[in-house]
Amino acid sequence: MATYIFGIGGTGARVLRSLTMLLASGVEGTSTNNEIIPVIIDYDGDNGDTKLTQDILENYQRINRMCYGTRTHDEHFFCSPVTKLREKVGPERVANFHAGTRFNIFLEDMDETTTFSSHIGYHQLNDASQTSPTRHLLDSLYNTSDSEVSKNGVIKDNPDAELHMKLYHGFRGCPSLGCVVTRQLTHSNELAQIETVINANDRIIIVGSIFGGTGASGIPTLVDHFKNGPAAATFQNCPIGVLAVMPYFKVADDIESPINSKSFIAKAKAALDTYDDTVRQYVNALYLVGDANTAVAFDNNEGGDAQRNEAHIVELVGAMMLIDFMNKPTAAIGHGEVFEFGMRRNPIPPEVIGYNDFFKEETCIPYIDPMARFMLFKTFCQKYFIPGRSQANDIWLLRTDLAQKKDLKNELTKFFKTFEKWIIELEGKKRPLKLFNVNESDYLKLYDYMNLEATNFFNSDAFKEDDIRKALSDANGDVTKGQREMTNQHKFEDKPEELFMVNSNIAMREIFEKKITPFINKN
Repeated sequence: MATYIFGIGGTGARVLRSLTMLLASGVEGTSTNNEIIPVIIDYDGDNGDTKLTQDILENYQRINRMCYGTRTHDEHFFCSPVTKLREKVGPERVANFHAGTRFNIFLEDMDETTTFSSHIGYHQLNDASQTSPTRHLLDSLYNTSDSEVSKNGVIKDNPDAELHMKLYHGFRGCPSLGCVVTRQLTHSNELAQIETVINANDRIIIVGSIFGGTGASGIPTLVDHFKNGPAAATFQNCPIGVLAVMPYFKVADDIESPINSKSFIAKAKAALDTYDDTVRQYVNALYLVGDANTAVAFDNNEGGDAQRNEAHIVELVGAMMLIDFMNKPTAAIGHGEVFEFGMRRNPIPPEVIGYNDFFKEETCIPYIDPMARFMLFKTFCQKYFIPGRSQANDIWLLRTDLAQKKDLKNELTKFFKTFEKWIIELEGKKRPLKLFNVNESDYLKLYDYMNLEATNFFNSDAFKEDDIRKALSDANGDVTKGQREMTNQHKFEDKPEELFMVNSNIAMREIFEKKITPFINKN
């Protein structure tokens, strides 16, 4: 099964960033048989969040391809394959793609001079008498202020411009412009190629914010294309979901910016009213997530490389919703169903959200516990595997080529840094979520924020590095008895990276379930 995930705008990219972290953790439902095709759509080609997400996806992709061959593995670290759309359609059709694309769909060239009016050919509408009714209609629908204004002798973008707004940083919170421009998506070469490779058992889910411009306009455009476009018959039996992200942050007031947090709620309500007629009736599932607790504001960056917002719990919850849709049995997928995320308790900032604020069965076990195991794996690799201490101690690892290879260690080092940064950002002041002590090298202190029964946990000999090494050796099988057919080393001797990842997954599960789970506070 393949899942096509369309991440629209900056919010869509940030949700994909959180999704990549969950995939790396081997959350429930991940599998080497569940292929994921992320497709990022953003008119702001220089968007910092989009660039960061694409870098992380490529890092993840390299690790996955190093570690997994043709065998099936379920809920292992990095096990779900991530594929670029151009790779999915194959070399015979990739000639129709624009050069240089990564995980994104190419959109028409926009430079610093491109405006909404130039995009729609506004200046070509007048006749000799200057009486074009279409031009007069546009003048009545949009603010016709110039695209630039002079501020103290400095030329700046005009925050009031609509008809002549510059588009190189997206639609800056104006879905009325976005819905016109995003129509070009339906004519893109890249989108057309999906029709040639998608199967009835594949799935599509579209994610974006509905309180801005790009996401609010892009979601209904894509839904309409898949359900009512020329190739609608191709997608007839393909389940389609939408993740609509409602307001979950605010930005600092800036009179020189067209983006104003005070309008977010009104825009979201308007979008939801519209979606009830234009989206919900066509999709199988509509997921809604947002956060009214937005006391601390983000910097007001209209776009470009400066837009690198810190990770937020809403984006993590959105990623969980994507996985929920991917994991739903076909028989359980309805039509037009609406889903929200539930918590046992919703602390008000600056109070910290912790492990016990989530429901155990619905959230902790399928999503947070795998991240806790990944934390153990990350710390072990950074202390033991990556520095090379393992080579002299573990016979099963020494006898493979993996001990001499640097590529996997380099890629893991890079990914662990991005994971650490993501966790630290989630702990930030805006909406603090604290689950782990990411910078701790002491294994016992990694889990301070999981509401452990601390007295029993820290007074016990919970586990040490030798316990992890022993679990790795046990996962591999006893190589001393000459029963090679009983060892993982024998099973995966053709791919030592796979051997390491399989053994690590088994070992971290054993350590977590035996040494950590008994001390988690169940209250």
